[in-house]
Amino acid sequence: MSAFKFKTSRQIASEGSVQGVLAEIVHLGEVETQYGIKDKVRFIFEITEYRNGTDTPLNISVDFNNTWSRKSNMFDFVQQMLGRKLTSGETMEFDPDLLIGKNALLTIIHNESNGTVYANIKSVMPLVKGMPEITVSDNYVPWEILKAKWASKDAEDKAVAAGASIVDAAPSNVEPNYTV
Repeated sequence: MSAFKFKTSRQIASEGSVQGVLAEIVHLGEVETQYGIKDKVRFIFEITEYRNGTDTPLNISVDFNNTWSRKSNMFDFVQQMLGRKLTSGETMEFDPDLLIGKNALLTIIHNESNGTVYANIKSVMPLVKGMPEITVSDNYVPWEILKAKWASKDAEDKAVAAGASIVDAAPSNVEPNYTV
């Protein structure tokens, strides 16, 4: 039997442990899942692995149901990220935005679905004592800008598929430089 090789045109984070900084928490709203429609949030980390040939860090994210209880996955993830149990006060009323800029060690694994390989956060833990922290880079592109860019690209692809001619003002290999 020959080896099975995944085909992907996008760069994904390598498997293993990597340092990350929580760059953004996004409310995705209602999302269709295999368990029905769920209110979701996404934690987006910028990591210490870079896009090929650039100084732009890769991003990796993890989605949660937007529920806050001792039994929720988001609650467990936050405790793991902090490396401690939350106090009863924090448990009752926690502002996840306080985590933005927080560093952590992430364990990344690869999973395949329908022929596409995805990098997923398997676990999270605080940095090892004495490990220098990183900050969100100037190259970080906020979720809302990425979402708009992808929607525009999707609309362009559909127009081309329908026979329209698209003329770019800039070469397609030039990415806009968004800064926060």
